[in-house]
Amino acid sequence: MSTQGHLPEAIEQPSHWPGWIWAVPIAAVAIVTWLAIRSWTSTGPKVTVIFPTIADLKPGDTEVKFQDLAVGKVKSVSLEKDFRHMRVKLQLDSTVEGNVGEDAKFWIEGQNFALTKLSDLTTIVSGPYVAMQPAPGPAQDHYVGLAEAPVLKFGEQATPFTLQSDTLSGVQRGTPIFYRDQTVGEVRSYQMANAQQFNIVAMIKSPFDKLIRTGTRFWNASAIHLSSAATGPKLQLRSVPALVQGAIAFETPSGPAAGTSAKPYYKFHLYDGQDAAENAPDVETVSYRAVFNDPTASLSKNAPVQLMGSDIGSVAETKLEYSPAMGKLSISAIIDIDPQRIQLGNGQSWSGDRRQVDDMMQRLVAHGLRAEISSSPPVIGGHIVVLHIVPNTTGTLMTGTIPEIPTVSGSDIQNVIQSTNDFIRKLNELPLEDIARQIDQSTQHISHLVSSPALPKTIRQVENSAENVRAITADARGQLPPALRDARKSIDEAQATLASTEALVAANPAQSQPQNADLPAALYEVTRAARSLRELSDFLNQHPEALIEGRGLRQ
Repeated sequence: MSTQGHLPEAIEQPSHWPGWIWAVPIAAVAIVTWLAIRSWTSTGPKVTVIFPTIADLKPGDTEVKFQDLAVGKVKSVSLEKDFRHMRVKLQLDSTVEGNVGEDAKFWIEGQNFALTKLSDLTTIVSGPYVAMQPAPGPAQDHYVGLAEAPVLKFGEQATPFTLQSDTLSGVQRGTPIFYRDQTVGEVRSYQMANAQQFNIVAMIKSPFDKLIRTGTRFWNASAIHLSSAATGPKLQLRSVPALVQGAIAFETPSGPAAGTSAKPYYKFHLYDGQDAAENAPDVETVSYRAVFNDPTASLSKNAPVQLMGSDIGSVAETKLEYSPAMGKLSISAIIDIDPQRIQLGNGQSWSGDRRQVDDMMQRLVAHGLRAEISSSPPVIGGHIVVLHIVPNTTGTLMTGTIPEIPTVSGSDIQNVIQSTNDFIRKLNELPLEDIARQIDQSTQHISHLVSSPALPKTIRQVENSAENVRAITADARGQLPPALRDARKSIDEAQATLASTEALVAANPAQSQPQNADLPAALYEVTRAARSLRELSDFLNQHPEALIEGRGLRQ
């Protein structure tokens, strides 16, 4: 039996590899597993926050941010039963693991935006987001969200202080705080302390917070500041953000008035303006009363008090009073004067005794010191109290519970109005119609005279007469010297004869007899005639034209 066409039998051996067809699902499973592991390792804690506000948060879209960096997303949003709170579940990234402790804070940004912050402007398009401030420690199940951002930001080096004010006057969250025109902080929050006062939290950055002392004074600084200077009124623009959000400024006095370093949340009064802050009374001020009877005057609290152009205090209180007996209104003001702003001479200093200040005021009032309501800058500025010396005036400081300083009336505005009224009254009293009619008549007469054909003829006649006068004067000047020489010669001869006669009379005793009594009188008349001729000769020698023009106008 031949074996050439015989083929060996195939032996089936099973393989452990399932085949290439299974590579795709195996790879898919591996990718899904890797993504799951990556998602599990990159996912941070899940937390629930109860916010005391309602906001448009979108699950899966609204982000959780830490200083503008996304660290998670909102997973779900639900409204609480009271319709005032919102329950928000957050899925945080693993990067914040270990930094979501019990003191971690959450709030919603973008609901109340400020035009001066670019990050707030972007929320107009992107919508609000959940902001986070981390704190070390393990994550908690529930957190109570904040209604607004915390005062002190994460890692910020600054000190908060409390400003108390009767009104906000444009102050809001984010209002900048200036120190000598440099931004050193901002307003972080404000709330009503009671029915009449607001508490404003001002955050001052380091190292400027070291400038805040117990004697520091804050004021509401408007974006446009008008002040008076030696060269006149001065207009100053602080910054563009201040136009939108307002501004606050502060200044710390030098010396003992600065006080000690202020602790966090130390309470300061927020004044309405720089003048009110600088002139506010302190513990060393002395109070006086002044009653102003000017019907056009007005005065407000904290208005400056000036003496010879220097601020020495402020108005502590003003009241409008009516006198039934006089039937008049007046303004009763209490002014506080700081004696430390007045330098004593001869090396002396204030002792803190009120009697020392009263003695000074008594002496000044005796020399005419008076209080007056004026304005600074003049006319357009606010009303202030000015103490000045009225010449040729005496008086005395009125004693009482609060000594009273005499006052005078006559504010700048009143003087201007009075002068204007006087001018208008005098102008109305003028007979303007009669004056206009007489001017019109005079103008017509002058016009008729100028246009008259006789005018050229009259002018020529006047010119001819003047020429004749000049000719006569010239001829008189030529003939006068010989005549004057002859007259002087005659006068000299007469004086010689007179002298001879006087000598003859003196030598002849018979001159004293009664029958010869007329001779001295005759000699006296001759002497007067000779003297008159000499004076005439001298005058004609100096003014020969007097022969034509006369002598009357030359005396």
